[in-house]
Amino acid sequence: MSHVQSYGIIPIFAAKAERRFLLVRHRQGHWGFPKGKPDKDGKETPLQTARRELQEETGIQRVDVQEQRSFSETYVFRKRSGRKVKKTVTYFVGHVDSDAVTIRPQELSEYAWLDAAETRRRLSFEEARELFDQVLDHLG
Repeated sequence: MSHVQSYGIIPIFAAKAERRFLLVRHRQGHWGFPKGKPDKDGKETPLQTARRELQEETGIQRVDVQEQRSFSETYVFRKRSGRKVKKTVTYFVGHVDSDAVTIRPQELSEYAWLDAAETRRRLSFEEARELFDQVLDHLG
């Protein structure tokens, strides 16, 4: 079984004292947070990868990232070839000053800014819900 690593940002927009979290619907149909793999040259840091992927997938460039704390989830999935892959995704929390999003249709089909309860309900996988619970505990 191969192991892959991805990095992402959990974007938060504070609107009228209420936090909204950005979820994206990936091409495969599941809802999650923006994420992706490091460049193949191996020179990107995890945070650089997370920032680049956020910008590429959503158009969001300005994000205030809480670098001191990250959150990870690990899961196993099967590729179309039948090969099993173990994947670890490390997320940083990032605050954005705008809810403007421009998705790349070749990667994502839709997006939504949601309150915490709806974000948790819409996340497709239990590992993501558990990670989100940790994020909410951290945010207080």
